[in-house]
Amino acid sequence: MIRNFGFLLSLIVVACTAQEPHRATRDPAAVETQKSSLTIISWNMKHLGRANQNTEAAASLLSGGDLITLQEVNSTESGHTALMRLATQLRKVSPGERICVGLSEIPTEGKERYGYLWKDSRVSYVKANGEILDSCPSSAVTIRLGVKNADRIVREPAYGTFLARAVKKRFVLASVHLLPSGKKPQREVPPLFDTFKEVSEPVIVAGDYNLDSGHSAFDSARGLQFSAAFIGTKTSLKSKKRELSKPYDNFWFKNVNLKASRVINLYDALPKMAQKEIFNSLSDHCPIVGEFDFGAGVRSPSNN
Repeated sequence: MIRNFGFLLSLIVVACTAQEPHRATRDPAAVETQKSSLTIISWNMKHLGRANQNTEAAASLLSGGDLITLQEVNSTESGHTALMRLATQLRKVSPGERICVGLSEIPTEGKERYGYLWKDSRVSYVKANGEILDSCPSSAVTIRLGVKNADRIVREPAYGTFLARAVKKRFVLASVHLLPSGKKPQREVPPLFDTFKEVSEPVIVAGDYNLDSGHSAFDSARGLQFSAAFIGTKTSLKSKKRELSKPYDNFWFKNVNLKASRVINLYDALPKMAQKEIFNSLSDHCPIVGEFDFGAGVRSPSNN
């Protein structure tokens, strides 16, 4: 009996040992994709820097981003202060993470500029001379503007060049806020994408286009091999109903793979916050999220 019990026990041990490698195995390709991917968030913040802005709630919504770009940052000192305050809040919700801050030059219109926030462990900033910043400086980095075709774009796009640390790959994250829909933003689309025509590195042009990506004005972008993350997806808020309104915010990208994209519906994300409070203390637009893979070969997108 003892001999048989010992034999049976040995069989059980062998069986369990045989299963262990299966349980412990992880897909190497999935692990590499996770390392080479960055979560990028774009958000029109509705005049970041105004007195009643809820930066604490904003930080909770943005905490999943490795790299964030914001439109409608006030061009006055209040915009700078609010961006730094938002970075402080992000550090609180991401303990141990260094959050870097970038602030664009002021576009020709003069009323607003673009902001950037990024996790130092995931992203580095690349200066115009090619120098890579190894860590966050104590003050905000100045992000240059894309000056090509500036005479044809009222608010020139920010032109931020970054490095995906895990795969050591450079890319451009531009930020843009085109003219309001009533002022024919479609006229600014061709010169906007022509600004990045000669860039061989991955390019992502994020922001508020005040225009749906299905508009014929974007044929020029498609001709330059850019693709849209969203088609017909509503991203702005109605002020009098808990509903989304217009399909205005988007990522247009080339030479990089988009793994996933989504809209953070503010009304759904903040069910206990009154509709008017969301509209007034956060924004009239939703943040948009894109997960981009910088490590793999570029696949042909299917949404064009």
